[in-house]
Amino acid sequence: MAYILEKGYLPTQFADSFAIALGGATFYRNKIDALMKEGMSKKEAEETAMREFREIAEESQQSARPDKISQQQSSDVGRLILMFANTPMQYSRLMKRAFQDLVNGRGSAKSNMSKIVYYGFVQNLIFNALQQALFKLGF
Repeated sequence: MAYILEKGYLPTQFADSFAIALGGATFYRNKIDALMKEGMSKKEAEETAMREFREIAEESQQSARPDKISQQQSSDVGRLILMFANTPMQYSRLMKRAFQDLVNGRGSAKSNMSKIVYYGFVQNLIFNALQQALFKLGF
């Protein structure tokens, strides 16, 4: 079971690493620039940007951290069966959290709305298109 899980997650790990590197570099650089414009020193801005980058990467990628995934996802059977369902499940959780924050007045309304639109439409469209293409190529 461990061998199957390890090999099954290898493509996912590569894709996650690529996505983090591709989007993360831009995010990190832009965040540093924005924080420095707000008056932070370069060192403080780099530390803050890296911390925020890690938090966002953990939140939006297929995390291995137990506090970021459900018990169902972390079980051996769940990892095998839900291999291609973890990402949409995490997007749903992020949208639910953003909706709850919006209703309860937590955080920025603009930020919460953009999360709902981004994870509800943009990311789902991209993920489903890539998933369908992969299945079409494989089967």
